[in-house]
Amino acid sequence: MEMTLKILGTIGLLSAYPLLYYVYGPLSLTALTSAWRWLAAGVTAWLAAWTATILFPLCPAAIADQMWYAVALLMVCPAIAVLGARRPGTLVWTWFVLVPLLLVLGWPALTAWDSRLQVAPLDIEKPAIVAYGLVLIMGTGNYFRTRFSLSAVCLLVALVLLIVPFSSAAPVPFADRDGSRIWATLSLAAAFATAFLSGRRTAVAVTPLHRVWIDFRDSFGIVWAKRAMDRINVAAENEHWPVRLELDGFHPLNHTGSRTPRTDVEEHIEHTMRWLLRRFVDSEWIDCRIRKDAPASVAISTEKSSSASS
Repeated sequence: MEMTLKILGTIGLLSAYPLLYYVYGPLSLTALTSAWRWLAAGVTAWLAAWTATILFPLCPAAIADQMWYAVALLMVCPAIAVLGARRPGTLVWTWFVLVPLLLVLGWPALTAWDSRLQVAPLDIEKPAIVAYGLVLIMGTGNYFRTRFSLSAVCLLVALVLLIVPFSSAAPVPFADRDGSRIWATLSLAAAFATAFLSGRRTAVAVTPLHRVWIDFRDSFGIVWAKRAMDRINVAAENEHWPVRLELDGFHPLNHTGSRTPRTDVEEHIEHTMRWLLRRFVDSEWIDCRIRKDAPASVAISTEKSSSASS
């Protein structure tokens, strides 16, 4: 049974690389490239730790702890990088938020080394575990109520399975660190699999601007979507648009009225969205979602998109 789980974990980790390659093209048109690099680094570190401590367990337990704790730190960074994914501040966010975060959360691992470069097994105190948990919830919670909700939950479970066993006060089910690492790897593989399937699922019967909004929301998460939504609705109120934007798309102010806004309103909405999203995505990213032959009407339908599941 254990060997089967190891094989499945290895397949899951290796299958992450084609997915990373697959999403790089679309993400290169956005401010999410920094998050992609952190994710690629985290997956590579995970594969290295998996190979050196699970497949071929030749490392001492203390070194294994260091490797897996580094994995846990790196894997929380992509979601936090998304929270700073707005141009031109992505580089500033990396150096003034992510790097200090790694130093603070990584301090328990650094203190495990003595002056003779001998390392003891990690025993992380509860406050450090709680701090990591808060950061993890903040990052993964950004994707709740998007099409990647299940993927975020799987990642959350995977990293909890990695970090909790480092505490001597961990519950009995987490006492076996190697066992927790195997299940964490399987949960990570599930996160990648569900992300791939969810990413290929498209919304049904949506109009071009609706598609732009849903893809932006699902790519950047609820935090940025809420801020953009508020800005767009301010413009809608000032310019007396017949629609308002919600997290699941545009909706008419009067549900009994016409479902087709004037062409000039559509143009204003598209111009506003392009202007507000310019710090997040390239114009090509929007262009490929607004087809010339697609229906011109803005998404004022009251239908819920299938991708707006929570």
